[in-house]
Amino acid sequence: MFDQITDGVHFVTALILSVIIWGLCLAVAWFYHFSEARRYSWHNNSLADFMDLIPNWLMNTVLVAWFIVGTFPMLNYVADKAQFGGVVGRARELNMFDDRPWYGVGGYQFLIVVVILIVGYLINWYRNK
Repeated sequence: MFDQITDGVHFVTALILSVIIWGLCLAVAWFYHFSEARRYSWHNNSLADFMDLIPNWLMNTVLVAWFIVGTFPMLNYVADKAQFGGVVGRARELNMFDDRPWYGVGGYQFLIVVVILIVGYLINWYRNK
């Protein structure tokens, strides 16, 4: 689904999507790690109560994966340029070459996120062993 949104976008659109994703990631990181309101709100029945139940290693791993997801619109833009830009891109538009660069394929992007989550778990497991 994310590929359908970010495929065929212009540079400015890709940059805006990336900045929005990175901004949300930084806002959640700031709230989780630095917010005084979060530290003293266990009995306020707020969002912070739920976030206190999430272990630090899991939150940090999700934030790293989220930050990497912010690069996907830019990677899709670069993949579009590599696939459809220039003389080789014109030949690809005529379906002579239908290969998309690996970094612009949604399956590989999803695999990167899964690998980050697995590595985060393994680091936590090794540290607590």
